[in-house]
Amino acid sequence: MSEHYEDDKSRAAKAGFYHAYFSLKNILIGSYIVLSILVISIFAVVTSKVTEQIITEKENRAVINSLRNIDDRITLKLDNYGTVMNSLAYSDSTQTLLKQASELSNQRQLELVNEVYYKMNEVNVTNTEINAIQIIDLSGKKYMLNNGNYYLEGLMDNYFESPLYDQVRSLNGGLFIDYSGAYSRDTNNLTLYRTINELRGTKPIGVIAMSIKKQALGSILFQDSDLPLTSLIDISGITVIDAQKELQGTESAISFNSFTDIASSFETPLYGDNYFITYLKNKHYDYTLVNRAPIGSIYQDVAFIKKVNFYLILFNLLVVVIIAVFLSRTLVKPINELIGLMNRVRQGNLNIKMTNPPLNEIGILANNFNEMVMTLRNSVPLRKEQLIGKLLLGRTADSGLLQQAKELGLPAFDSAHGVAVMEINDRSNIDASAVSIDDVEILLQSELAAIHSSALLHILDSRRVIMIVHGEDEDIVPYLHKMLNEQKNIPVTIGVGRFYASAEHIHESYLEALDALNYKHLFDRNGMIYINDIQAYVYSYEQLDVLEDGIVHAVKYMKEEELLSMIDKLFITFKEQFVSKEAMNRTIVNTYLKIFKLMSDRGIDLFGSEQSNIQVPSINNIHLHAGAHELKREFAAFLQSATRLIEERREKRMNETIAVAIEIIQSRYADNDLSAGNIAKELHISENYFSKLFKHETGVNFSQYVTTVRMEAAEKLLRQTGNKIGEIALQVGYNDANYFSLCFKGAFGVSPGKYREKQGN
Repeated sequence: MSEHYEDDKSRAAKAGFYHAYFSLKNILIGSYIVLSILVISIFAVVTSKVTEQIITEKENRAVINSLRNIDDRITLKLDNYGTVMNSLAYSDSTQTLLKQASELSNQRQLELVNEVYYKMNEVNVTNTEINAIQIIDLSGKKYMLNNGNYYLEGLMDNYFESPLYDQVRSLNGGLFIDYSGAYSRDTNNLTLYRTINELRGTKPIGVIAMSIKKQALGSILFQDSDLPLTSLIDISGITVIDAQKELQGTESAISFNSFTDIASSFETPLYGDNYFITYLKNKHYDYTLVNRAPIGSIYQDVAFIKKVNFYLILFNLLVVVIIAVFLSRTLVKPINELIGLMNRVRQGNLNIKMTNPPLNEIGILANNFNEMVMTLRNSVPLRKEQLIGKLLLGRTADSGLLQQAKELGLPAFDSAHGVAVMEINDRSNIDASAVSIDDVEILLQSELAAIHSSALLHILDSRRVIMIVHGEDEDIVPYLHKMLNEQKNIPVTIGVGRFYASAEHIHESYLEALDALNYKHLFDRNGMIYINDIQAYVYSYEQLDVLEDGIVHAVKYMKEEELLSMIDKLFITFKEQFVSKEAMNRTIVNTYLKIFKLMSDRGIDLFGSEQSNIQVPSINNIHLHAGAHELKREFAAFLQSATRLIEERREKRMNETIAVAIEIIQSRYADNDLSAGNIAKELHISENYFSKLFKHETGVNFSQYVTTVRMEAAEKLLRQTGNKIGEIALQVGYNDANYFSLCFKGAFGVSPGKYREKQGN
């Protein structure tokens, strides 16, 4: 017993000795003592340092002048954007709409909305640097013009509950700029915000936001050929624009926030090399312009001075090598061993530990590392989530992926897999204890366990769950869809990507599933959408414009049957060509505006007491429709009502004599001898008086009206029959088929034969 005690005491004394004399602190102190000898060599490089300082100051002045020039132009550009926003925010139409909306009639509100849209569209057309503009009143109502920028629309949905509201509000009408997308999550554009106050007052009545392409500032930043490596960095240290575009949107590796100077410079190691950094802060718009230049390119002029110091430096290197050998035995070797073990842990190997750690502070780190590995062994669920996240993000190039999956008890990913994304729809029909996304995950996990499925689940956000499915379990997706919608009364839409043979393509299948969900407005509200059913189709806005005009034409001439046919054709085109929701809404809004103008031209007040039973659609709420079915129902109902109103107005205003004449034309348009003179005789009035009265009542002369009726009849025959062109010409009152073709082309823009081809007859 006493011998063991003496051995333990001896080992403890020895450990104390090593800890006292070979601790990290003592090693560093000894290193500093040796390195202090090198101070002597400082005098040998004083001349080179002086030269470097002179060149540095000269270079710095030149770069600062260039940055000031760039800064002035960028400031002017941002001032111009602020002026554009002011002109929109403080126009009479915007001020009236935001300040007095509740006091205005619906007709007046609609007129103001149209004026605001016109002004925003005019700015966006004349200034191609603008992606999107939105104006929001304090109640959250939005007036927006989006040109492919959907991040801005999503951000402004919860603007008043976000921290961004306080940031913008605190400026009291000043311009706030989100350079890096910290709020909008749009790293490709800049977003400008400004509180809209009452004209000549400080009371806020709304907010205006504008999305600007980064290229607008990038073109200024990179046009100076003397500054090839320039950056624009925002106040939070994020690189907004950079000559090396892969750095954009990342946290800047340049640390300059500790400097309070407006303009300054310093040297720093960067991207594996030493750089000379020059920066210029813009306090008005909270950004910093940065230029970096390799030290070597600046200090070429002092190379000859360094040659003088070559032998002294060689001596210093010899001393450093001796110190390095000493440090490698006591510090570097165990540190490298510890780093190697950490890398193996990062790759998923938890069956390791560091043995025989040194008796100094590195040993303490090693013991902490060993305890950390033991803790990680107990965190397998967390590692599973991380591995699934790697698969979905496409980070399958990490080594040992299949081995990690095996260690964590996950299925092998060396066979066919696909991804489905379940999105919970409006849950207003669920009981008061509506399930959360976590409840849905638990429900799905339970169901998968009951049927012994190896599918993996991952929560994407508060409404969507991702499921990775093995190719043999593909039928599990429709089974779970039916279970959630029908048995559990949880309305979900599922987007399903393709199944691929290897793990490298799971990310691709995931993106396909998300893309499929973008088309849910064209399918059943709670249905399943397979990416294989979505065809890549580049639809034509011109084709949609033709359908718009066809609908307006049917309403204008009170052809209800043709109107319903054109509406059906429009919504069939939406679905067959997979038109995006934004393009679909644009077509519907454009048609509404044309109908509103048509009815206004005819003196019909949609908001008058006579039309109180007509449901006038709200253009602002078009985007709220969940799918094409509800939108089509409202669209058709309003257009039919508009057609009947126009017909009633015409009947009330029509002179009785002209009403009889129109009936004659409608019944005898096929007679080639139909003329104003013949009808005037039948009505016992002069031809001259009849012609003047006809144009006064209908707005067109007699021959134009007859031609319109005949062309409408011909168009219907071309669509519904297989008759020859010459036969159709005779049927609508033309003896000359060539003249008929000229009239038809003048009315419809194409010949009868081409028109029939387009209709598929």
